[in-house]
Amino acid sequence: MRRSKAQFVLHYFSVPSASTCTCSRGYCSRGTPAAEQDGLNALNLNIAVPLNSLQAGAELFPVITYIHGGAFRDGSNAIMLYNMYRRLLMLLFSVNFGQRSNRLERPVIVVVVNYRLSVFGFLASKELQEEMKESPEYASLSPYDRSIGNWGLMDQRFVSSPSTHPFLLSVSHVRSIRTFLAIMSMTNANFPMDAEGRTYHVGIKRGELANRVLTVGDPARAITLARSLDGVDLENTPAKTVPANLFSYASHRGFLTITGTYKGVPVSIVAIGMGISMMDFFVRECRAVVDGPMLIIRLGSCGSLSDATVGDICVPSGSYLVQRNYDFFAGDSDNATAKPYHLSKVFQADPEITKTLIKNMSAKLGDNHVWSGINATADSFYSSQGRQDLNFVDANHELFTELVEREPNTMTLEMETFTLYHLAKTSTTAPLAQSEVSNGESKSKNSIRAGACMMVFAQRKTNAFITKEDVVRVEPLAGQAVFDSLVEVQL
Repeated sequence: MRRSKAQFVLHYFSVPSASTCTCSRGYCSRGTPAAEQDGLNALNLNIAVPLNSLQAGAELFPVITYIHGGAFRDGSNAIMLYNMYRRLLMLLFSVNFGQRSNRLERPVIVVVVNYRLSVFGFLASKELQEEMKESPEYASLSPYDRSIGNWGLMDQRFVSSPSTHPFLLSVSHVRSIRTFLAIMSMTNANFPMDAEGRTYHVGIKRGELANRVLTVGDPARAITLARSLDGVDLENTPAKTVPANLFSYASHRGFLTITGTYKGVPVSIVAIGMGISMMDFFVRECRAVVDGPMLIIRLGSCGSLSDATVGDICVPSGSYLVQRNYDFFAGDSDNATAKPYHLSKVFQADPEITKTLIKNMSAKLGDNHVWSGINATADSFYSSQGRQDLNFVDANHELFTELVEREPNTMTLEMETFTLYHLAKTSTTAPLAQSEVSNGESKSKNSIRAGACMMVFAQRKTNAFITKEDVVRVEPLAGQAVFDSLVEVQL
């Protein structure tokens, strides 16, 4: 809640309506406050509410108030005193209550009172003193009251709830409060989801993700590929902006989800970042909020160990994991015969998806620029991909030779595909609770079919690297080929 002008506290009888919203999205349907209300005289009251408390008849939660500033009537130059006071409140309310409520799975409502503060942490300034002169009460005020320009929380008795219904509490749309709200409302440590049904990392809920998904690493690539979806106004959509007609959600953990249609078929694009852990978050959390079978195709970048050159496309029919053997580097004699890197078995892609990808990529880029073989997924960009770094002992000088000896058709090195193939292989008929499980092993069929393709960014044999011009040329064509494959293969 915000005020437009400073006034003496005894003459506050009501406050203007706040610009708030009861959604956890990054915008507010009621609009934003006027710009001039963001000055030194502003008071913000942020209320973080577990979303399930908005329902009529919901359980009443305890309310914890954190006072960030303006606690004294007159302000103070006692900086040490104020810092001790502030830190105590932060420790008491923000840390202890928040963490303990999560551990006990007992949510709390957190009210954060935040004044626009002066350098000493209180709402006292020359600007406010000057504004006091405009008040009709100025002539009747004592010199003491004229000089203060700060009334702390005394005026809180005049602040009423922005809602007339006890359960329609306001949730700030400020990103930091959204993040805090998401964390505070997680109640299941085994598979964290908030009261709205959003997953902890990807941040999506049921209805926001299609059964057919194209996954990439780079959010910028996701936005570029989204321009190929139905109904996009290319002329009026800036290159680095998600088209307005598409659903999009950016999570507090760095995932970006975009959903629309391609040739009339619902599809989603999810940017996940890099590495096997991010792929694990993505596959598991997407599986949790989508009903029915899923098709997932990864479009990424890679290094080539074959004759495929920069700008070419590789479609791996299988993938194995290259994992650093941490015990090898412990320095004890027990590992004298151990190898520095562990190579897993090959997990296969879905044959139909692989065949369809090769066909559609060849149609877009030409047969001579599309390759098929086996992918090696590394758990590191550096050591597990044979890059030399004199700052560390990596024992990877012979890694390329070992990979080719183990799997002669090894074509590419990257950091995600194995986990996608592995999780597709181990997926169950969704949901898991309906699967027939014995001794921890499901007897149901797989609910995820997966494939992958990757643009060669680095030719590891010649040390060549792709140009920006080649990326701009190949990326959208490869994306269209993936979309064509997603809608062509039956669920």
